[in-house]
Amino acid sequence: MDEPIACSLDADGARSQLDEWHAVLRAAVVSTEREGPTLVRMRLRADAEAVARILALAEREVACCPFFRFAIEIDANGLALTVAVPPDAAEVLVAFAALVTA
Repeated sequence: MDEPIACSLDADGARSQLDEWHAVLRAAVVSTEREGPTLVRMRLRADAEAVARILALAEREVACCPFFRFAIEIDANGLALTVAVPPDAAEVLVAFAALVTA
């Protein structure tokens, strides 16, 4: 079943959550790699507190925007947050990834 490309938060709630994402991503992300129009991989600093904040935010994000998919990866290069969306939400992913540098 495809999830609708929509957010259940009101405007103030959405702005507040985006502000939280902006703060945590700016502090935690070392680099961002686009892996196609529907997947972004963000390399993270090895900071357990920041990763915990990202996990909590990702849970909240999926609750209001169920089309998002988040994963924390651990590989030889360290930690990464992968963010995936369906093709219809590719523009939403562009805006989300831009929070790192905004």
